[in-house]
Amino acid sequence: MQKTKTQLTEDERRKNDPKLLEEIRLRRESRQTDVEWPDSTALIREDRDR
Repeated sequence: MQKTKTQLTEDERRKNDPKLLEEIRLRRESRQTDVEWPDSTALIREDRDR
């Protein structure tokens, strides 16, 4: 059975995992963190008070 380029073997996939996880970590760290997310409890109260 011949594999195409898009089909990775289990070993190749496993080898790419650390690279992928590092990329995700870097992206997460570089994301803007000074965004102030609203408190979910405050949002619920606001909806209830309407």
